[in-house]
Formats: sequence, structure tokens, C-alpha cells
Amino acid sequence: MNQFGSTLMYGHPRGHTGVRKLAQLIEVPALRGGGTGLFTGCPAGGTGAALVVRVEW
Repeated sequence: MNQFGSTLMYGHPRGHTGVRKLAQLIEVPALRGGGTGLFTGCPAGGTGAALVVRVEW
């Protein structure tokens, strides 16, 4: 759940999108005292990636 806006304000390059998602994936659970988040991305060309991050406070 994106609570802080969209990467469209940065022009939506894939690199900025991924970095912002990962930063939020760590920051938001940290603000809530911990939790787990899922990052998914599609760098084009028919590939995909997923990353599960657990933040413990």
C-alpha cells in the first residue's frame, strides 16, 4: 500500500521506482514497529522478481 505518493512524480523510470519501493518497504514497517513486506518488479523482457523483507524493531 503506497501511503506516500507515486514514483510518477520522478518521471517513472524503472530504477527510481524500484529504489523508492524498497525504501518504503523498509521505512513503513519500521514506523509501525516492525512487519513484513513484499516487493515485486518486472524489469521487462518477460522476467520478474520478488523480494520479501521483514523488519523487526
